[in-house]
Amino acid sequence: MPLRIMMWNAQHFDNQGDNPSVAYREKLAFLRHCLTQREVDILALFETGKTGDLNERLVIELSNSFSLVAGSLQEDGKKKSTTLGTLVFARNELAGDFEKVTEYVLSGTEQRSAILIRHIRTGFGFAFYHANSSYLAPGNILDTVGFIVRNLETLKLSALKFFGGDLNYDARESYKEIKTTLFGSSEPDNPYSKRYAVGSHVLTKLVPEGPGYTHASIRSAHRIVPPTEEQRAFERSELSQGRRPRLIIRLRRVWIATVRTLDYAYVEDIAQWTAECNAAVDRRAEDIERNSGPVRMAFGARMRSDHFPVFYTHNA
Repeated sequence: MPLRIMMWNAQHFDNQGDNPSVAYREKLAFLRHCLTQREVDILALFETGKTGDLNERLVIELSNSFSLVAGSLQEDGKKKSTTLGTLVFARNELAGDFEKVTEYVLSGTEQRSAILIRHIRTGFGFAFYHANSSYLAPGNILDTVGFIVRNLETLKLSALKFFGGDLNYDARESYKEIKTTLFGSSEPDNPYSKRYAVGSHVLTKLVPEGPGYTHASIRSAHRIVPPTEEQRAFERSELSQGRRPRLIIRLRRVWIATVRTLDYAYVEDIAQWTAECNAAVDRRAEDIERNSGPVRMAFGARMRSDHFPVFYTHNA
């Protein structure tokens, strides 16, 4: 039967008290709406712990359908101020089939660790990663995948099947595949014995189908509004009478939406995988003076995040 994964960077979906904020309530309503549109077995949410507290309220809110498998206040980053928390859930009927990989240790080159879960029966590993938003992201992704693969035995994993999340680097420019060479030794207990290549582990980039983007940033800017033909005629009339015409060109504030693909994955056996992102940016109202800019939508519902949810299906 297929395995279905949903990932969403909800942005500051933090733990709440007895009176949750409007933003929290709207994000929870949107999340529940998405979960009615697609069947989901594993749910990974990013930016759920900025406050330093596990989002216990959200765990309770989802408990009728999902159980927490792995939760993190911080992703054990080198810079604690850059870590924002991740929660990974499994559908209640499958929760007993998965467990958190607790042996994971941040390598010397990583900025943040991945959140790893293990499928108990097969030993397959699924990694969820929130990359730092910087030019270092591609190298950090490569290092993190390599570190996990080289330590599969220590982590009690038979293979790394999935590595995905908010990778914070546009998919058009990222690696097509990540290949890690595996080494062995004739004397495993001797650290000075000669090592040799015994194989490789390959993960291939999986970009979701859909509108061609998974992230939309919206900002305001000034745009030059050229004079109308009537205004140009007035200028010519003023000049013909020897008068200096007034400056007619004016500035107008508008909304600008910039879209990118930042949420995708690297998978083993890519022929067995599909991915989908239902996303739209409603551009009909762009005039900031009317206080109505472009709106991010998914499955017909308005969304309060720059990132759209992405759905992955493993068909084997």
